Amino acid sequence: MARTAPQSGPIETDEGTVPKSVKVFFRNRLLEAFGLVLLAALLLLTTALATWSANDPSWNNAVNLSPTNLLGYPGAVVSDQLIQYFGLAVLLAIAIPIVWAMGLFSHQLTKKPFKRGLFFLLAIVLLAATLSLLPNPDSWVLGSGLGGAVGDTISGALVTTLSYGLKGILSQIIAFVLFLAGTGFAVRGATGIMNAQLMAVSSPFDGRVSDFFFTGFGAVSHLLMRTTAKLKQHRQRQEPETPETRETIVQVPQAYQSQQTHEPENSEETAPKKSVLQAVTSLAA
Repeated sequence: MARTAPQSGPIETDEGTVPKSVKVFFRNRLLEAFGLVLLAALLLLTTALATWSANDPSWNNAVNLSPTNLLGYPGAVVSDQLIQYFGLAVLLAIAIPIVWAMGLFSHQLTKKPFKRGLFFLLAIVLLAATLSLLPNPDSWVLGSGLGGAVGDTISGALVTTLSYGLKGILSQIIAFVLFLAGTGFAVRGATGIMNAQLMAVSSPFDGRVSDFFFTGFGAVSHLLMRTTAKLKQHRQRQEPETPETRETIVQVPQAYQSQQTHEPENSEETAPKKSVLQAVTSLAA
């Protein structure tokens, strides 16, 4: 009786022999591991941004000082580049990936990752443009706006385009509303929030999300107008007194004095008229 030779190489197995529960178990553990890696990366990024200093050595600041950033020179460079270009909009670079990590921990694989990545970048850019339209506080040390260089460029381009048909601050208000609405749309696309989840959030308001949406935009527009007006008044009060303004202030009293000196001449001219009237009244009497 002939014996069969033993087969060399891997033994073929049927995938159906592996229980489905085992597959689900390993799949869930793998997603949780990816979530932990993502949270660790976000923790490093948050530490770098939280300890950012404009005086640290970076590509934009060549100094021979030791960086105060907790992550050293790499953290100083990364945080400085992000803040220089995107300003406070880098907060979305932390917030949106946290939503992704929570999805991984709940064993939900991100669908269409390339599309969400594009929406992620778009949300940061639009938020940067939105923040650039807000006034800079005194504590802001950068020369650019709150949205960084990218935000200033994009917001300036749209405001310049709208200013051809709109006058005053109206172009800035419309640009602010458009950028803010676009940011919300991009954040929704990046996080994958569905209509059912939005309806669940808006259920206490009886589905009147549009009313609160437009009311909120109206309040923000009004606040922006008042803030801009107060800033203009504050700047006018703090403007230094220039030689031209001094000359105008000096010329006004001189002109007033010249008018006062001419008044006696006018009184002398009116004096004969009074005497003639007195003579006429005396003759009539």
